[in-house]
Amino acid sequence: MTPCESALIQTVRRTIDDYGMLHNGQRVVVGFSGGADSVCLLSVLRELAPVYGVTLTAVHVHHGIRGAEADRDADFSREICETMGVPFVLKRADVPSEAALTGESTEACARRLRYACLRDVCGDAGLIATAHNANDNAETVLLNLARGASLRGACGISPVRDGVIRPLLFCTRDEIESYCRDNRLPFVTDSTNLSDEYARNRVRHGVLPGLTAVNSAAVEHFASFTVYARRDEAYLTACAEQALEENQTGEGTYSLDAVRRLPEPIKRRFVQLAVHRFTGRGCDRVLLEPLLKILDEGGRLQLCGPVTAEAVGGSFRLFLNETAPAPQPLAVTVPFSGVFGGYCLTVSPYTKSSKRISRYVLDNLLDYDRIDGELVFRSREAGDVFAPARRGVTKPLKKLLQEEHVPLEERDALPLLCDRTGIVWICGVGVAERCRPEDNSTHILFIGGKKL
Repeated sequence: MTPCESALIQTVRRTIDDYGMLHNGQRVVVGFSGGADSVCLLSVLRELAPVYGVTLTAVHVHHGIRGAEADRDADFSREICETMGVPFVLKRADVPSEAALTGESTEACARRLRYACLRDVCGDAGLIATAHNANDNAETVLLNLARGASLRGACGISPVRDGVIRPLLFCTRDEIESYCRDNRLPFVTDSTNLSDEYARNRVRHGVLPGLTAVNSAAVEHFASFTVYARRDEAYLTACAEQALEENQTGEGTYSLDAVRRLPEPIKRRFVQLAVHRFTGRGCDRVLLEPLLKILDEGGRLQLCGPVTAEAVGGSFRLFLNETAPAPQPLAVTVPFSGVFGGYCLTVSPYTKSSKRISRYVLDNLLDYDRIDGELVFRSREAGDVFAPARRGVTKPLKKLLQEEHVPLEERDALPLLCDRTGIVWICGVGVAERCRPEDNSTHILFIGGKKL
């Protein structure tokens, strides 16, 4: 069997053609880890490059983690690219240092820096090709649904988006590994892919095999489902965009009666699009639900900074309210999700499921048994003091916010989680020393806060 005769290449060609991925004269930068998926992708694209008139460059990103194993992968990637006759670029990133600086998880930080490295090589005119496959797509859908996704989350991985193409998206992992074996293509295995410390690996090693035992074509069926889900999502979004244009009565202002009459799936997307158009920012579920509530019942809601939404009289509008008062205190019942002062906030029970806890998570955990009375989100008050965990000091809140470089115009709306004794958590700063969890803590809360 030659590579051009394989079923996998036929599948890749259909994917490229169906989604218009490649065009004559394009430069394609292939994200190349040296694993089976990326080796297969590079081999297939090398075979198809003359057919589509494209040129290839392989880019391997050394993330600064996994020590000698990562060095081995980089050396292997260089060697196999030389064997294939494909230009090779090695990029380096210091993921541990960057993650410590930003508070991201290692996985999220590695992904962000990896794409930044690929775009740096690619430039504005080229394309990035990644080796995501049908199994990755199924895992993504399952993870999104488990975390509380809408139809958009059930769409899985997009075949083409923002200059990134995924030619292997309809090929299963078994098909990819068979292709490598049949064509005697060596590859390396990242040891972190074998560990169940990561949520995706737990789905990969436990959930997906269980579903495949129920139906051997489960992965393929997930792929088909996401195709239909993307079409449905695109249609509903187009309907919402049309409603946005037809019912606009002024800048950021829409006919309230017309919006209320929209079917629920269109109404939800209408609100998300309206917020994005006015603020340039997304509108996730935590913000969407209170917005829908004021849309149906009337009222006003402060979004980000001075941006305010209101449904009054015959209009639903978004506007800048420079004199917006400090937000009113917001009682917390666990679990909690809501909006306060332009922040999306969540409070939920936390179960330690991994030996590795990111700095971001650690800074936002508190021992529920040390709480004095009821919890409430409020803004700052005269005389507030705070003792940040692990710092051994107690400071006036005003001085602390100055040291944390919180902009002056944001301090009055900054969410503070408080009990009867005082502040137990500050968004962007962390938890109070008196509520910091210990090894023997049994009831732990995670507080999430992000600016809209």
